[in-house]
Amino acid sequence: MTTNASPSLAPKRYPFKPASHDVDETSPSQSSRPVTIPYLPELYQPLNQLLDSIFPHTIPSEMEAARVAGRAKAEERKKKGKNVYIPTLETTPAVNAFMSVMANVSNHTRTTNSASAFKSTKSTALDAFAGLNQNTKLEDFEILLEKSWNLSPELTLRIIWNLRSIHEGKSAREPFYRAYAWLYTRHPRTAIENLKELVGPVVKRVVKRRIPPQLARKKQKEVEVEEDMVFVTLEDAGVEVSKQEEIEEFQEVTIGLPHGYWKDLLNIVLLAARDQLTPTSDFDALHPPRLPHSTWQERHHRTRSYYYATKKHRKQFLPQGEETPAEKEARLARLEADQTIRVKASNAHNQREQHHAQYAREKKYWRLNSNIRSKLNEDKAFSALYVTVVQLFADALAKDIHLLRQIADKNVPPETKLQFAYQVSLAGKWAPTIGGAHDRATCIATPLAELLYSRSELPLPVMAFKQPLDALVAHKFRGAYNRWIVSPLRRFLQVPEVAMSTKAWDKIKYNRVPSKSMKVNKENFYNHDPDRFREYLIDVLKGKKKISGATLLPSELLQEAVRTATGLDKHHKLEIDNELTKFSAEVVQAQWQSMIDRIKEMGVLENALAICDVSSSMGTFGDFKAPIFPAIAMSLLISQVSTPPWNSCVITFSEAPEAIQLKPEWRLIDSAYHIKQQAKQGEATSYSAVFLDLILPMAAMHKLKAEDMIKRVFV
Repeated sequence: MTTNASPSLAPKRYPFKPASHDVDETSPSQSSRPVTIPYLPELYQPLNQLLDSIFPHTIPSEMEAARVAGRAKAEERKKKGKNVYIPTLETTPAVNAFMSVMANVSNHTRTTNSASAFKSTKSTALDAFAGLNQNTKLEDFEILLEKSWNLSPELTLRIIWNLRSIHEGKSAREPFYRAYAWLYTRHPRTAIENLKELVGPVVKRVVKRRIPPQLARKKQKEVEVEEDMVFVTLEDAGVEVSKQEEIEEFQEVTIGLPHGYWKDLLNIVLLAARDQLTPTSDFDALHPPRLPHSTWQERHHRTRSYYYATKKHRKQFLPQGEETPAEKEARLARLEADQTIRVKASNAHNQREQHHAQYAREKKYWRLNSNIRSKLNEDKAFSALYVTVVQLFADALAKDIHLLRQIADKNVPPETKLQFAYQVSLAGKWAPTIGGAHDRATCIATPLAELLYSRSELPLPVMAFKQPLDALVAHKFRGAYNRWIVSPLRRFLQVPEVAMSTKAWDKIKYNRVPSKSMKVNKENFYNHDPDRFREYLIDVLKGKKKISGATLLPSELLQEAVRTATGLDKHHKLEIDNELTKFSAEVVQAQWQSMIDRIKEMGVLENALAICDVSSSMGTFGDFKAPIFPAIAMSLLISQVSTPPWNSCVITFSEAPEAIQLKPEWRLIDSAYHIKQQAKQGEATSYSAVFLDLILPMAAMHKLKAEDMIKRVFV
């Protein structure tokens, strides 16, 4: 290996220095885990060339080939002057009435509560759109997608991506993985080529941004923001501002949001590496088994024989009647010697256990590395997927690092730095962590670091290295990738987990915490930083600060509100402190209100009502997987984004429907419990009863005009 450049000059190009100045590389002696992979020449190929080499353009299907052959024969017959039969309205026989009736009758069915329903919408694409969700049976994924693809491949792609879309779709992560698995299995090139649409800024939104006054007078260009919409200030961009320069103005800007998030790419690669990227898989790779919960009695359980043996052993060191000082000293000496022997035996046992655990870990690491090597060598589709994900991360990380350099440049105007700060993506947050779960199973950080080095993004000396990489070079690349790429980006993005891991709780900016992280860590924020977190929540309630609720579903917020109201933690067993419960409830309510305000900014519903199914088959609040949560949450959401007077009413969907009145000032949990308590728990449901027994009689009684009636009903 030769060195052609001095590394001492490199850090000048990297103004965002690492948090520490420890050794910036790991060595094979410091890690027993293999991190190398086979040589991948495809790593340096453009995506189109890579896909063309692995997946040549597909041959038309048999049906399409038959159509092409039929058209060719028709043209040939036409040239020869022969009559060509072309079906027309007159020549095509009418649809048989009997068969139409039979088809309609066979399409009727009954629900669990004996209500009349249809088996199908008679559109395979619409069946797939409505049928794919969290509760879809695993065997139905292939059936629905296959039928929809035969109707329209492009429409089916949109249905698959709608499953994952956080901002425009169902935000169903694992159902999307199953649908993508079907696409990857049947049409691998299409699946891989469209991966960029999962993390690209393709969802356009017009939002109000806090901006400096000098920037408001200039034309705002389109910026790209991902997932949770964050507010970036001049201070965040590394610019010192005085109090007179505080952001006071707003401006509407167009932002681009992704359908998913960058971790989706790593999850897909992990599932494919474990041969679990199939529609019917349980996705064990994403849900590693946890140690079973045990009680104190179970952990300290001793058998009766062990108890008596221990008692007998201790008895020999107890005083036996009167004893002289010499006898006491001898007895204590025996006790001390016995304790020494027992401590040595315990230490030896612990060392043996550590050795066995270390051996098991090393064996597991080598097994995982062997698996990823065989997959890359033998599975061309997986190799293309693997390289595509690496290239997507490399492109995004390189772009973000260039933006950081511009932000740190003293010659760049402050308003331009703010623009650059908006454009930094979240790829750095979700990039594979050295030694993390995704990297352990796929070694994906190694080719990513190698690709960044080949693009001169890592401040390492120019090296001549062989392919495939040896362990020493791989560790050098990985160490530089972690120190100069991932670490600076995560500090700039103010990822809360970085501060939490270093116990720097006072450094967390709570208005920058994503909604998912706030949901999981609000108890930790309260326990470790109670004063600042309490002050932040008070400012949120007063409207002085924002709280994120962009990526949480209404049902998730309602579930969290019920958990908080019942005083139970995530295991539903341990009592939570009363004050913590109160603040947790405030967080949930603030996130709910944030989501309502964000939706209202995009528009409101006029003359619309929600019909909520509260029958017994929907479950209870005690079961957090019950469909009663999305039913009530969506009903409350629709009522709150509707214009008066429709924003204060929800109709129950049962045999005896009734209109339940709500008050706009009620909290989420109060409105939900009011609907649940006031609704009659019927066994059956009836669409017709809602209109014939409630809406129409009420309109006739009060002689309402057509313009005063509801125009849209959401069930």
